[in-house]
Amino acid sequence: MHYRVLFIILLLWATPAQATTAIAVSDAQQALLSDVVVIAVVGEHQYQINTRFNMIETQTKLHLEEVLYGTLPPQLKQAGVVQLTQAGGSIGDRTLFIPGDARLKQGERCVFFLNEETGNWYLTALQQSRYLLVPDARRGTLMQRQLEGGLVIHTAGGYRPYTAPEKPMQTLSSFRALLTELSEGESR
Repeated sequence: MHYRVLFIILLLWATPAQATTAIAVSDAQQALLSDVVVIAVVGEHQYQINTRFNMIETQTKLHLEEVLYGTLPPQLKQAGVVQLTQAGGSIGDRTLFIPGDARLKQGERCVFFLNEETGNWYLTALQQSRYLLVPDARRGTLMQRQLEGGLVIHTAGGYRPYTAPEKPMQTLSSFRALLTELSEGESR
């Protein structure tokens, strides 16, 4: 899966791109596509050149608080840190940004949908794979998604632009219930 994403990124990098288009997925679809869904605090970033693809990538430490869905390898669970890899970043006068990818800020507490490939961890669906957790005195913890456009949905008539539903942010407790339901459905 990672190589398909990198191939698309390299194609976009070859010509100037103003946007990336991705298919919108529901939380349930994304959880089923992910190896793990976690609550984590964004740690420090490190930028490096991926010599295989000659492009900048960012390594970000995610300090784990809780596994909500799926299973982490025992050594990661024990260490309490997952190293997230994303294409893009800045080194010297070189900058690469992938439109539609999640931008992470150190100290943010988030829900992440993650996939592992050959020991590296990636967001399952770019910016769709990150919810910022926002405390709310009345409703508990809320999950805020920051989508910057470029999402489409597949319909019987083809693809059309995705429009976010006009409903309040979902609560972390309702999201936990969804993941519990998915887990129970898989164990049957």
